[in-house]
Amino acid sequence: MKPVREDLKQFLKFMFCSQAAWLADCGVFALAHEVFALHYILCKVLSYTTGAIVSYSLNRKITFRSCESFISKTLLKFLIVNIVSIGLSLLAMSAVVDYAGWNVWLGYFFSILFSFSNNYLGNRFWVFKNVPRGE
Repeated sequence: MKPVREDLKQFLKFMFCSQAAWLADCGVFALAHEVFALHYILCKVLSYTTGAIVSYSLNRKITFRSCESFISKTLLKFLIVNIVSIGLSLLAMSAVVDYAGWNVWLGYFFSILFSFSNNYLGNRFWVFKNVPRGE
């Protein structure tokens, strides 16, 4: 069993990688929504996909130190976790924007709560659980 300190260190690395992925996500969302005036759902799909690519790339090397090739069974698991996450995110965003009347940007930030929690748990306990690790 890993000491609590190692789990905390891993969680902080995940937070760092998530922030980088979020910056990519937010940038694409802003560009698609504010510049190209696309529907917010399409903007979220484009931005989330961008963030997921950044997240997978960084987390596999920094947080979980995977030695597997980029294309692997780990990628398939990651895609499954992120399909669930984007579904939760889109449902949350749609609920607060279309039904509660919130601003699109408030809905965007609200939806992150759902995807972040699902992503951390899915990545930590399923996607990267048994992958070979480098030093």
